[in-house]
Amino acid sequence: METRRFLLRPSALAIATREPALDVAPSVTLGARASAPAALYLRFEQTWRRGRIRAAFLLLEPRAGTLSGQDVPLEVWRTNRAWSAAGFRWSEQPGFAPPFARAIGRSAPALPVRVDVTEIVRYWAQHPQADFGFALRASQDFDAGITLSTGVDGGSAPRLDVYLDPP
Repeated sequence: METRRFLLRPSALAIATREPALDVAPSVTLGARASAPAALYLRFEQTWRRGRIRAAFLLLEPRAGTLSGQDVPLEVWRTNRAWSAAGFRWSEQPGFAPPFARAIGRSAPALPVRVDVTEIVRYWAQHPQADFGFALRASQDFDAGITLSTGVDGGSAPRLDVYLDPP
């Protein structure tokens, strides 16, 4: 039996900040003490539904040319209600729901962030009506935080990498 792989780009992307953005920015900085709080919301098409989920990873790229700082602990949650793309106010965020995953954003050297979201994707496979996407945020603030590319300006967009056992 051969494992099948799906590498997906977001079907919807939003950034939550204190002030709503008119368009999605080319990057988002998470965990920076000096900036307003931010969270990145991602939704992916459910093209991976047929088969047993072996593993799933959320892949994010640091923005080229950004300042490096400390490593930033990150959390990826399942959102518990619908949201629309573009951006919205921090106070209008959909709630977070388990299961969730943790990762470390490495800033020096800037390395891709690879978050094991297998349990979240398995939950969605069992409850497809609850798939409102991911919410990514820093679990604490540091001097510089980590700046991640949204892919809007040609940089590397976030990706969902799903591995399935054949049906």
